[in-house]
Amino acid sequence: MNLIREVAKEKVAGIRLDSVCFPREGYCDCNICTESQKKANEDIVEWRAKQIGSFIREARENVNCELGLTLEPDPCFGKERFGLDLMEVSKNVDFIPTPLYMDYSIAYWLDILANCFRRKISKPYFIEIYAGHPTAPTKNIISALAVASAYADSIILSTYDADIAQSLQREMVRDQATWKFFEERGCEKMLDVLKSWEKITTLNG
Repeated sequence: MNLIREVAKEKVAGIRLDSVCFPREGYCDCNICTESQKKANEDIVEWRAKQIGSFIREARENVNCELGLTLEPDPCFGKERFGLDLMEVSKNVDFIPTPLYMDYSIAYWLDILANCFRRKISKPYFIEIYAGHPTAPTKNIISALAVASAYADSIILSTYDADIAQSLQREMVRDQATWKFFEERGCEKMLDVLKSWEKITTLNG
């Protein structure tokens, strides 16, 4: 929490809380958590959700900038598995990203997850598309972007190396088939993104 306070003092557009959850069912069985749950005399699922919820509320009270929370990519059992009560945590954040990482060879699964999250999230919703490393074929990423753009308020093209993202931007901007693909599918948001990338790639050579 001290780190969050210190970052919030800087000129940042916002703070995104990542991995603020329990790893999965069964955690945590350390002495502190075990004793705390016994004293609370609460069901384990409810107790875990309250621990996560109280941390997020405290973070909200300590920052004046935008606050976001990354949700684990399970739109159905986040509370039971990770202690993430979507309805409760949504009250204290301004935006919600989900990392929907896969190889995108079959965009069907991405569509199902994105659709389900979009139905449950009323706050601005960001979808993270993984672009490497290893890097999925560009045609797969293009399909993923088309699907995600139908549900997300913003798409995060996630890489561990800026060169990968920049190379992908240049490739997509220069490939007329990419423009046609988005145009034929009515992906106006992605066409706008390509136009903005076109300006960047022109400036950067």
